[in-house]
Amino acid sequence: MNDALERFARDFPAGSVLFEEGQPGDYMYVVQTGEVEIRRQVGETERVLAILPPGEFFGEMAILNGRPRSATAVCKTKARLLVIEGKTFEAMMRARPEIALRIIKALATRLDLLRARILASVAARADRTRDVIRGASDYLDVQRAAGAMEAEVRRARSLLSGSMSATVSFAPAPWSSRHR
Repeated sequence: MNDALERFARDFPAGSVLFEEGQPGDYMYVVQTGEVEIRRQVGETERVLAILPPGEFFGEMAILNGRPRSATAVCKTKARLLVIEGKTFEAMMRARPEIALRIIKALATRLDLLRARILASVAARADRTRDVIRGASDYLDVQRAAGAMEAEVRRARSLLSGSMSATVSFAPAPWSSRHR
């Protein structure tokens, strides 16, 4: 590792919580060895958003936008990380434009991946919604058919009861005086 960066290096055991969602962000990190999980609470469930290998950085957004941490970072394995304070990070980006360019490219890639995830999620929800609507439509079609069948049965009963009453009213009774 570059001797200039060695002063930022720290070792963390597996399971170390580096920061939690909602906390202020004063540091960013670069993974030198090991892996770091980025997690986020979604309702009652904690979801793993990413597993970062060596060479990846994280925690920069809280420094760049001045907002609280949007996720929790936990060392998945034993890890060696560069821990860079916000002011140092900003000074490094000003002094070394290639660092700023690398950050911008990485953020653009992350945005593309996020956009793809969102589109896939929206498409999956649209498919589920379409299936529900088709099911409801099929149910309504069955209900309409059942209603039409009930109307036909009522009409048939009406016709049958009308023709039976007509038969009864016009047919002479066997005990009638006309048949004697």
